[in-house]
Amino acid sequence: MSHPKKTLEALGANALRAFSQNFLTSPHWADKLTQPVLTADVKAIWEIGPGLGALTEKLIANSKVPLRVYEIDRKLAANLRDVFPNLDLVEGDFLKTGPTQLPPEVVPLGLVSNLPYHISSAILFHLVEWGTDLKVAVLTFQREFAERLKAKVGDDSYAGLSVSAQYHFKMESLGILPKGAFYPEPSIDSEALVLTPKPVDKETGARFRQLVRLAFTRPRRKLGGNLREGFQTVFLEKAYEISGIDPNRRPETLSLAEFEKLFAALPVKA
Repeated sequence: MSHPKKTLEALGANALRAFSQNFLTSPHWADKLTQPVLTADVKAIWEIGPGLGALTEKLIANSKVPLRVYEIDRKLAANLRDVFPNLDLVEGDFLKTGPTQLPPEVVPLGLVSNLPYHISSAILFHLVEWGTDLKVAVLTFQREFAERLKAKVGDDSYAGLSVSAQYHFKMESLGILPKGAFYPEPSIDSEALVLTPKPVDKETGARFRQLVRLAFTRPRRKLGGNLREGFQTVFLEKAYEISGIDPNRRPETLSLAEFEKLFAALPVKA
């Protein structure tokens, strides 16, 4: 793996802040990030933001299934075509070019990305639309964002994002990537998570996320006060009775299981 600085200089390119470009320099982490998708029972592997190809090289060398990559940077896309002539490369913004529904020939799919951090949340909830057609996703996040995704009741970082993400995905940490594992060095450490989608119906998932968004509209306000802005009082009162959830609690005191219990007590049209 040649150092990204030398490669960028040869290409007359720079790491673009607008694309959150921090290129992996660690062969150890290239192996560790690709291993979960390479060993998964999938029909295809996709990579978002391959950059200079640190992960792509490992995937091409070891994958037994077709590989596709999505790259938004034109100079880097051109370089990838030169380095990997047979690579299935889609040039453009993944959030615009990545399908909302996976084609049958790639299901179940494995996904990996040294993720552009400024679109972490958008990518995460784009993947929600794929449901269990996505077998496994290995993504690097800013450490603070990863902590929010994994947070439990009582943690300072616990919020609506934690509840919604954990409703849709089982999560396993691959560990902390130090700043020195990238060029240029980011301002904070990163963390790699292995995400396994849970079997959640799309409509049900959307309604659950709406409940959570409303609940955390004003985190310091009581749960009942927040939910009154989106649900009829008669349905809420019945749901509190059935679920045993006290509407005078603050939303950050409710666990995922309690949110699920409250959600189950609400009618579809509330």
